Amino acid sequence: MSGRSVWLLALPLAASAIRGLVQPIIKLGLAWWPNPIGAVIIGYTVSSAVLVISARLRSMSGATFDRRGALWFSAVGICNGLAVLAMYAALGNGPVTVVSPLIASYPLVTLLLSRVFLKDEPVGTLLIGGRRRYGRWGHLADPHLKNGMASSRSKDV
Repeated sequence: MSGRSVWLLALPLAASAIRGLVQPIIKLGLAWWPNPIGAVIIGYTVSSAVLVISARLRSMSGATFDRRGALWFSAVGICNGLAVLAMYAALGNGPVTVVSPLIASYPLVTLLLSRVFLKDEPVGTLLIGGRRRYGRWGHLADPHLKNGMASSRSKDV
């Protein structure tokens, strides 16, 4: 596996680990200050600062911002803000061991909405069932795949 492949796999795994760590920390914070709205405001303020700094550093490297997706990103921001507010309220009122697994069921909603809005995204029974199915990015996880196509040596697990 190439260094780039490892990096591309490490990003979502790191995001998953961070998101998994965040929910118990939120629960601790809400025990000290039971204010989900305050928690969301502080969390988004800090997140915004991190993103602004990241964007500034990236713009210094010559990267540009494409505004065509701004409306979609704004809608996603509204949805994400409401979801985080609901999650913080749930964590403030229930045990993290119950709330977190329920929140973790969001990929099912993602699959359903992908089917409705993104007609080109394949959503089949293997994907819904959680089985690995090689597609566009399968070559990142399996060195026997080239351009998302399985060779005779790879298996569909």
